Amino acid sequence: MHMNNTILRYVGLTDPNFKFIVNSDGEYNRYEHRGRDHHKALITHATLESDIMRCPDCGFLEHVTKYGYTDDIEIYLPTTNGYDNRLIVKKQRFHCDNCNTKFNAKSHDLLDNSKFSRPLVNQIIAMSQDDISQKSIARALRVSTSSVHRVINSDQTYYYDFQRQLPSVLCFDEVRTSAHNMSFVYADGEAHQLIEILPDRLSKNIKEHFLGYSLQNRRQVEYVIIDLNANYGQFVRGLFPNAKIIIDRFHIVQRVAQALTGQRVADQRSIEDKRYSREYAIMKSQWRLFMKSYDKLNKNTRVYLAGVKELMTEEEALDLVFRSFPTLHATWLTYQAVLEAMHEQNIQKFSDILVGYSPLRNAMDTAISTFSKNLAGVLESLRSPWSNGVIEGINRKIKQISRTAYGYRNQLNFFRRIRTQLVHPRIIPA
Repeated sequence: MHMNNTILRYVGLTDPNFKFIVNSDGEYNRYEHRGRDHHKALITHATLESDIMRCPDCGFLEHVTKYGYTDDIEIYLPTTNGYDNRLIVKKQRFHCDNCNTKFNAKSHDLLDNSKFSRPLVNQIIAMSQDDISQKSIARALRVSTSSVHRVINSDQTYYYDFQRQLPSVLCFDEVRTSAHNMSFVYADGEAHQLIEILPDRLSKNIKEHFLGYSLQNRRQVEYVIIDLNANYGQFVRGLFPNAKIIIDRFHIVQRVAQALTGQRVADQRSIEDKRYSREYAIMKSQWRLFMKSYDKLNKNTRVYLAGVKELMTEEEALDLVFRSFPTLHATWLTYQAVLEAMHEQNIQKFSDILVGYSPLRNAMDTAISTFSKNLAGVLESLRSPWSNGVIEGINRKIKQISRTAYGYRNQLNFFRRIRTQLVHPRIIPA
């Protein structure tokens, strides 16, 4: 029995009803060749025995008798040391004299109507929780890619758990999924965990989804972090009565940075004699200087600037451009003021920017107008420590899952893989 238990542990099984067959040389396994590539497989022989079982049809026990063994059945086991492990088993057969039914011994280590053992299925699922393609999993475990796909997608019931407790901080965003569709994603801002991903980002469908949660559950949400997408703000207040909306700080800075870049590119293109223009050379080759915080600019030491081919400080380079392009200068000053207010999380400074802003007739006007319309959420972002960095990281992982698989045509399969890797681990229950 001690030897039998040792073999059980080695091949990844737990059922003591497996009785391993040791040959005349005292060995319990041997190498054979399997598959089209004629690879080495480690073959172990055993019988699956059991006490008298109750008939599955009529339920009688006293009329059941042993009825020999089945033919050899080859079962795939978890891989060890890189070898394809297989078990050739003969199952104890039974016969019911009452209803003339024949049936076989069963084990919790084996799945019905499958040549995959339960430990191998759990090994596939465990590997699928890492950033590994289905083809790579199949190659490592010496099984077919379609079998791996079938195991990963074996749970046909894809449902939303509306009984789970919503966190106090919710992060909203969207991500591109299969067939260029944009899907809605929301996550727990405290636990840094994906909660759910929806097939699209339509406001109607998002509202219907959240209405699946009870009102009492939705009242527990204290903060909802969104970007500057106005559609989200329209229904958040109705769905989460006690929640405060936070506009993500990154998107605030990004909006003014895009406005500054747009003005720089427009002025850059307006230069007629680009070949001999120092301003064009600075805007073209030293564009990063415009995005730097003023505090981080080099103001004292002259360095050789590639493209400009002159020795000057970074501040001098910007001043040279701003003398010829006053609108770009005014846009840059607004960008720097917003950057400083966000860095210091200074509500008064940010409010002063909105009050004292003079229209420039470019994209910065739109950015400032957007901040004014969403003022409560913008100011809340300066008071609160929460941000959408959590969900941006989750979106990065979702995109990586897609890249690893070279894209998904079937969105449901993609969502199942996302759940397996990011939401919760799965095992095949006994």
